[in-house]
Amino acid sequence: QHKSERQKSANLARAKQGERQFSTRPFGYERVDGVIRIVEEEAAVIREAVNRYLAGESWYAIARDFKTRGIVGISGRPFSYQNLRQRAINPA
Repeated sequence: QHKSERQKSANLARAKQGERQFSTRPFGYERVDGVIRIVEEEAAVIREAVNRYLAGESWYAIARDFKTRGIVGISGRPFSYQNLRQRAINPA
C-alpha cells in the first residue's frame, strides 16, 4: 500500500512538472536521452486520421484504408477503428 502511494505521488509530481511517463512507446512519440520527441512520420498518420474524421469519414473507413496501405502501429499490427479513435481523443 505504501509503495502504491509513493508511485502515485511520484507520477503526480512528474505530471505537474510536465513530464510524461510511459512504459510502451506511444505511436507518434519517442524518448531520446530522456526527452520526448515527436516521430513526424507517425504523427502525420494520426493527423491524417483526425483530419479525415473531421471531414466526415468514419474511423472504420480510415482504419480499413490504413490497413490497405500497410500502415501499422507500434506492435506491427494494423490499426483498428477503436484504436485510431482512442489515439485521437487521448489528451496525452
